[in-house]
Parts: sequence; structure tokens; C-alpha cells
Amino acid sequence: MNSIRDKLHKNKALITKADKGSSIIIVYHSEYEQKVLDFISNSGAEVNSNITTKFQKDLRRTINSCKSLIDTEKLTHQPKPGNPTNERINKSTQRGNTHPSSG
Repeated sequence: MNSIRDKLHKNKALITKADKGSSIIIVYHSEYEQKVLDFISNSGAEVNSNITTKFQKDLRRTINSCKSLIDTEKLTHQPKPGNPTNERINKSTQRGNTHPSSG
């Protein structure tokens, strides 16, 4: 396995899935990159530099509009990590105490 990997690296080649079927092929990096660039330029798709920002805004809007994903009532009452009061409550309940002042 290492000898195959070494030969691929030495010859600047890679193993990838063929376009059709379930076979694999060995192709040089430069040829693979050119095929990818040709595919992108021939697809007719335009990529603008703000695509990530737009996607994030759309995702945030979708999450905020879906009330069933996050129960905001439960979320607001969750203890904050590192809060000493919560640590005291957790330690006393571990000892069997139900009230933090009894620990």
C-alpha cells in the first residue's frame, strides 16, 4: 500500500472515481485540475464572492423562523457553565441533598 502511495506521489497522480460506473482511475493532478476547471466553466454556474455570507444569512433566517428546533423557554433557563452556584447545587445533589444550602 505504501509503495502505491509513494508512486502516486512521485508521479503527481491520484486515484479517483470515474465519471460513470463504479470504477476507479489513476489520473495526473494537472489533468484532474483541468477537468474540474472545465466542468465548472461549462456548467453555466456563476460563483460570486458573497455566496458564503448569503448562505449564512439564509440559514440563520431559517433557523430563527423554525420554532420547533429550539425551545427558547428551556434555553433561557439553562445554567451557565462555570457558575459557582450551579456547581454547589450539583455537588449537594450528588451527596443526596436536595437543597443547595444544606450542603
